[in-house]
Amino acid sequence: MARRELAETLSALDTTMLVVTHDLPYAAQLCDRAVVMDAGFVVADGDIRSILADTDLLSRHRLKLPWGFEIPARYPPGHTPAARRRRSHTV
Repeated sequence: MARRELAETLSALDTTMLVVTHDLPYAAQLCDRAVVMDAGFVVADGDIRSILADTDLLSRHRLKLPWGFEIPARYPPGHTPAARRRRSHTV
């Protein structure tokens, strides 16, 4: 419950956020862009769906999607569900 409420609260903010997590589905829910770091180096930077679809990249850096997780459909930049929620709460 708290996790869902936090995601809703963060999605409603009209600001840039930095979310640090190993929970890839949660990151996909909240973010349009992902930066993958390994040993202090940036190894990937781009659209989160593209990064999550790159199983070789994830494997090389000890990341794994949970079984059964489907990568969200591609949205135009700024039109993900998270981005739409942020815009809908902007006054």
